[in-house]
Amino acid sequence: MEKQAMILVYLETADGQILKVSLEALNAAKKLAAQTGKGVAAVLIGDAAAAASAGVYGADEVLTAAADGYQAETYAAILAELFARYETPCLLLGSSRDGKELAARVSARAGVGCVTDAMDLTAGGGWVRSVYGGSLQETVSIEGRGVVTVRSGTFGKPEETAGRTVPHNAHVGHV
Repeated sequence: MEKQAMILVYLETADGQILKVSLEALNAAKKLAAQTGKGVAAVLIGDAAAAASAGVYGADEVLTAAADGYQAETYAAILAELFARYETPCLLLGSSRDGKELAARVSARAGVGCVTDAMDLTAGGGWVRSVYGGSLQETVSIEGRGVVTVRSGTFGKPEETAGRTVPHNAHVGHV
């Protein structure tokens, strides 16, 4: 089976629901996909119950992986494996405490750049983020592949498409 380059977005969940910041990361992934012509694959770890919601909010494919409770090292290993397997140009995560920790770990494992707290995506593929306590904004570009966390309240929640279904791969394995 030939690998397909997909933009990956990790969807963090709590009590079977996708966190708002993760839905904003999904919206950022859709914006990047529109620029690059790539598909968007949503990744859920340890909580496959929310998989149907990912399709409703616009993911082209849903990947789930089994894990026993949140363990940063285990989650990072799963995301790094998927990052390599799908030859993704970008992995997006919400800028939650766990999202930032996972972003740093995955970028270190994969040897790629990491942008935190992205607030917008430029037409050229750069990421806008605030610096100096929000008094300035900078545009950051990553050479090649990268990992990006999306700041809450910046990309908005994607629209729901009731009844939309997408391929679901529940066998991505446990690393």
